[in-house]
Amino acid sequence: MFRLFRFDISTFSWINGHTLDLILSRSTENILVELPIPTLYVSDHCFLECGLSIQRPAPTKEEFSYRKYKSIDIDQFKLDILSSNLYAEEWLDVNTAANCFSTTLQRILDRHAPLKNVRKVTRTTFPWYSDHLRQLKRKRRKAEKIWRRELSEISELNFRRVRNQYTYALYECRTNYYNGLITENSNNPRKLFKVFNEVIGNDHSSTLPDTTDSYQLACDFGEFFVRKLDLIRNEIDKTDVTTNSLAGLDTADQNIPSFSKFEPLTVNDVDRLIISSSNSCCPLDPIPTFLLKKCSDVLTPIITKIINLSLLTHEFPDPWKCAIIRPVLKKPGLDTSFANYRPISNLSFISKITEKAVVEQIMTHTSINGLLPMCQSAYRPFHSTETALV
Repeated sequence: MFRLFRFDISTFSWINGHTLDLILSRSTENILVELPIPTLYVSDHCFLECGLSIQRPAPTKEEFSYRKYKSIDIDQFKLDILSSNLYAEEWLDVNTAANCFSTTLQRILDRHAPLKNVRKVTRTTFPWYSDHLRQLKRKRRKAEKIWRRELSEISELNFRRVRNQYTYALYECRTNYYNGLITENSNNPRKLFKVFNEVIGNDHSSTLPDTTDSYQLACDFGEFFVRKLDLIRNEIDKTDVTTNSLAGLDTADQNIPSFSKFEPLTVNDVDRLIISSSNSCCPLDPIPTFLLKKCSDVLTPIITKIINLSLLTHEFPDPWKCAIIRPVLKKPGLDTSFANYRPISNLSFISKITEKAVVEQIMTHTSINGLLPMCQSAYRPFHSTETALV
């Protein structure tokens, strides 16, 4: 499969006198057109330069969309919200309210930061690569050109000095960056493991089944997950709730009030939920979360009104039921059959705020009235597998 070429090189390619003269190529190809010659010493070995009959791959370009959020005048953005129909209309239907909220904010955002499409050459970027390193790289390249042109001992020594300076700075910047990340996230295991995987090169990116039709693949995934949910529902419906199954609940002698309705939220309640949430957002959000938080003084009353309308009518808006689904392998290395994937849902921010408000009221009711099993540790604050054993 490979053909071995051997060439006699007039000068040594190793600093201690040994010559490297082996070049491998496929037996079906004849890409070597010039004899190799030793060139630049970057360590105790030097590079071998030869001519190859190959074409340089064309740079790949990626098209993406972006908005200039930094150019938004927050004060003017708030004034546009106050003068919009969000403050002019009174809604009776929660779906109408949710749609009006999304379309109005989307229209205001398009006015302040219109969506722009650009094509850019894809290049690998590193967060620790600084402008100082770029300057040292240019300096190293300039010294190399001078040495190649003059071929003098002074220019060679200068090139080696600049090269070593750049190599050391490269190592130092990368080391300091990751040391800082590890120290900063020492109490956050999730981010810490993410840093470790990045350092050791573990790629946990989602691998999808091979296909030529991405639309059909998305439909097949959707049908599979829907069938899986239907199966789980059917199994739950077949389960009989008996006295024995409720043995862990000590409620026999308690007069437990019924949970018949949700209490309306105040503006302060919703503002607390918004502030305590992360800045992660979803493509279904009309505006990014960080911008919503900056405008929370004018948006929180509107959000409170929509959430309370949802609680009052016992109806969850249809737009909030939509999500961006991303199939992720349960474990790295598994084959790409649908059964080995789990769906990761990315919901809109307002729907998650409503969910948190509902969960808080339900959990308060169940905790006060002792409706939770003593050993339940999941989905409860300040509980873990350790507290279940105490």
